[in-house]
Amino acid sequence: MEKVALTPKVLSQVTKLSKLLLQKGYFSYLENAQTYANNLVDFIYSIPTQKHYITKQPRFGRYYCRYKANKHTTYYIAFDTDGTRYLIKNITTNHTADYARYIKGI
Repeated sequence: MEKVALTPKVLSQVTKLSKLLLQKGYFSYLENAQTYANNLVDFIYSIPTQKHYITKQPRFGRYYCRYKANKHTTYYIAFDTDGTRYLIKNITTNHTADYARYIKGI
């Protein structure tokens, strides 16, 4: 069975996501923001079964998966793997400039 682990940076991002979304006004209710964040976490733990792509900048992780949260937001989850263990090293969205670094190599 595959094991998925998150770096401290990613764990912090995921932990703070629901409150951040609520503060920025993307959600009106904490429960909805928590559901949104929990769906992302569920996807992260399903990464061993998802389609992987090779990154252009391996320092962010050698591979990435895409998670389409809604029609406007796609999460890019970068990770390293040896086939049985997955280390999630970075998460970003299409709303930030960072994602282009490991998707397009910019």
